[in-house]
Amino acid sequence: MSSSLRWPFNIPNTVTLARILLTVPALVFLLQKEYALALWLFLICSVTDGLDGFLARYLNQRTPLGTFLDPLADKLLVVSFLIGLTLMGEIPLWFTAILLSRDGVIAIGTFVLFSKTACREISPTFIGKTATVFAFGVVLLTLFELGTHSHFWKKMARSIPSLLVVTIGFSLYSAGQYVAHSLKEIREAPSHS
Repeated sequence: MSSSLRWPFNIPNTVTLARILLTVPALVFLLQKEYALALWLFLICSVTDGLDGFLARYLNQRTPLGTFLDPLADKLLVVSFLIGLTLMGEIPLWFTAILLSRDGVIAIGTFVLFSKTACREISPTFIGKTATVFAFGVVLLTLFELGTHSHFWKKMARSIPSLLVVTIGFSLYSAGQYVAHSLKEIREAPSHS
């Protein structure tokens, strides 16, 4: 087989790409109010999130592409579901607006940092990862409430308002960490003058 025709992704990156592609039908099912199907696809995507990282370590196949694609796939999944559930009135607009604003601040800060320093990578913080886990939790609990007829999940959904507040707390704190880190890097960068 010609090298130009070879699949450009290793196994972990292929799993990550599959997660990105599965986000589309999952969101379609959500918007069509096929909640059970949306829930199952969201769960499959969530499982592959851990699987691609495990495979990358186990097979020693960590790549710059994987480092870029993995958080992109996570963000695409969570943000698309947050927006979808917000449009459907299942998640408060203020919650999604704050999370998206936080991501916007981090994206702008990263762009400024990269343009003014030699820094080309910002490692996610523990608080940032925790905020993402809680955001996943908000979406997942909402989907379980909508997609199942289980009394257990209906009771669990009562914790969603508290989960919203905790998620916002971690998100804003992590945004502060990213901004502080970026400002420190810019101050300590060698002058080009």
